[in-house]
Formats: sequence, C-alpha cells, structure tokens
Amino acid sequence: VQELDTILEALRDIGSQSDYQATLASIADNLARLIPWDSCVIYLLDEEHEELVPVLIRDPSAEKIAAYRPRKGRGILGTTALGGPGRRILDVTQDPDFEQIPGVPLEPESALVMPMTYKGTVSGVIILSRFERRTFSDHDLRVLDVFSSQASVSRASSWSSRCRRSG
Repeated sequence: VQELDTILEALRDIGSQSDYQATLASIADNLARLIPWDSCVIYLLDEEHEELVPVLIRDPSAEKIAAYRPRKGRGILGTTALGGPGRRILDVTQDPDFEQIPGVPLEPESALVMPMTYKGTVSGVIILSRFERRTFSDHDLRVLDVFSSQASVSRASSWSSRCRRSG
C-alpha cells in the first residue's frame, strides 16, 4: 500500500510540472524514491539523425555521457529504441549488445532499460543503473514501465502543444 501511495503521489507530481524538462526531472526524482539508482539517463530519439540524445543525466560521468550519441538499432540503448519490451540486465558489460561509452570506467553495472513508447512510436529511452553488483528486480522493471509511459505521454503532449502554437 505504501508503494502504491508513493506511485500515485509521484504521478500527481509528474503531471503538475509546467514543462517537459521539469517533467523529466520529476520522473528521475520520483524513480529514485521508488527504485533507488546510481545513474539515471533519459534519452530522446532524434529520428533525423537516427540517434539518441541525452536530455537528463544524473550520473557520476555526466560529461562523457552528454557527449555520447547511441545510434538507433545499435548497442543496448539503440536496440531498445527500436521498441519492444524493456530489459533487465544483470551486468551490461556481459551483454552481447554492450557498447562502452568513451571515457566512462568499465565496471559491473546492472541496468533497467525501457523505451518511451506512445501509440506504438518510440520517442526515447530511460536507463537506470546500479553499480557494485547491486541488481534490479522484475518488479522494478514494471514500475519503470509506468514512469516511461508517463514520459512518453508527456512528450507527445508537449510536441502537440508546440505544433498548435506554431501552426
């Protein structure tokens, strides 16, 4: 019951944000309360360049991550951007899709990776990581799925609002 109350409170907080960047920050903050993480990065998909662009980075190697642009269809993040279910990975360094981010130390890292999908279209990817061999559960993945859905709905809403104002 306490977790459900926390989720409902988080969804209210996320829904009350004034702009998309504040919404993403609220999602990261609220995820930290429900699924403690060592790293949270939210990427948006740049369809024109077929790459993911980090728009929110909470990680000790933030500068290196900010410079990295995963390609759609390549690596853990890029294959997640193709759609489908989220992934729970016990150690990303052992995953066949793993691509090291230049300049980021190589260490065992557990991850939850979830596409932000709205009406069948992927707009981005959220990745949560834990270091020092701490792992996530399937339940954590389901909770992330809820927040990823919020992020994608908010993205679609933000995009349509911008189109209405400029049209």
